[in-house]
Amino acid sequence: MMNWFLRILFVLATYLVSIASAHAEESPYSINLFGFSWHEDGSQRKSAHQENPGIGLRYDISRTFYVEGNHIWKNSVKGATDTIGIGFHAELAKSGDRSLKVGVQVMRMHYQFPTKRDRSGYIPALTVEYSLTSKAEIVTYFFPKKKESVAIIGLNIRF
Repeated sequence: MMNWFLRILFVLATYLVSIASAHAEESPYSINLFGFSWHEDGSQRKSAHQENPGIGLRYDISRTFYVEGNHIWKNSVKGATDTIGIGFHAELAKSGDRSLKVGVQVMRMHYQFPTKRDRSGYIPALTVEYSLTSKAEIVTYFFPKKKESVAIIGLNIRF
């Protein structure tokens, strides 16, 4: 299952980056592709990571502020998750097209459980973004929690 998912994600990401690279002008819009998650506490997982496929849209309001909405088809308990949030990030380092940014985001999250009642609420996240090119970056969201901290990794492609 993981090999199939990685192949599809790689082909889609390569295609989107090649399309995005053809446009010289920087767009405020980007697509978020998810992803994997890592859980600090092993009680909900069978292995060190889980596949959490999803897609979202991000809009950069300015160089430091953005809004985004995401839909993850399969969260860590096999339900779906929808998020909408606003974030702030600052660039720590830059070399050519590559850069490192850190930030914070507040999300309104709707989390589905297959056997329990759904939950909704606001959740803070720390973000780390590493730009591979001017059009593609790896984004990691860290959700600190009391019982179990979670990290979600995805790919952000500007178009």
